[in-house]
Amino acid sequence: TVNPDYAGKPVRFEVKILKVYTQILPEYTDAFVKQYFGYNTIAEFEAELRKSLEDQNEYYKGYYHLSQAWDKLLTSSEVLAYPEAEYKEIYDQYVDTYEQAAANASMTLSEFLELSEEMTESEFYASIDEKVKQAMKDELILYCLAANENISITREEYDAAVASYMVDMGYATEQEFFAKYTQDEVVQSVLFDKLFDYILDNVARKAQENRKTLNYTSTTTFHVYASNMDLLPQFLSKTQNWAVKTGMGLMGMRAMYNYVTSHEE
Repeated sequence: TVNPDYAGKPVRFEVKILKVYTQILPEYTDAFVKQYFGYNTIAEFEAELRKSLEDQNEYYKGYYHLSQAWDKLLTSSEVLAYPEAEYKEIYDQYVDTYEQAAANASMTLSEFLELSEEMTESEFYASIDEKVKQAMKDELILYCLAANENISITREEYDAAVASYMVDMGYATEQEFFAKYTQDEVVQSVLFDKLFDYILDNVARKAQENRKTLNYTSTTTFHVYASNMDLLPQFLSKTQNWAVKTGMGLMGMRAMYNYVTSHEE
């Protein structure tokens, strides 16, 4: 609140400086670099630092281009059919998450949605439908591309990924890890990493054949078959062969990648 005794009146402050500090930096020498960074010389340290920064820059550059190509693929693709059982499972998971949050806050779902999301229940259910279909579209395209390019996951790669993820995320046992994550999520992560590496490794060579060509010349329908991979999520190992209709396959992604890289400023 405003104090009427001081409002609109000039104020004079008196400040007493008690101490003055000066930062003294250590001398940048070979001894300093060895003590704090473990390198024998400044030249050795700076060479490794430069390499690290260049590698990091190349990774983010590649990830950016992959994102551009993936977005292009998503917008040019159409899911012909969504597996009904899996759609319902994911849909129910979304709804259950919000219902539990509402219960924990001692609210009805309607009250919780209005407060946290500023939407009605009907708007909420419509948004969940969009989210589920988008998530499933991502997965279907991922597996279709992997099958079309004969990119599979061996048991050894799967086990190595689980071990790596456990270390990175601080899980002591597989039981703890799989209480939080599923086999499907591990497979998806490894598949995407392999597609990422595949695109980056092959795009330069393949793009020369498709210079500045953005789209596939014909629409292709990819079918996912469980026999194409050593490991597939359960819903893809069923007898149904769900299809994704896309206007550009991985060749188109390569061309898109080439187009982006050749038009950088």
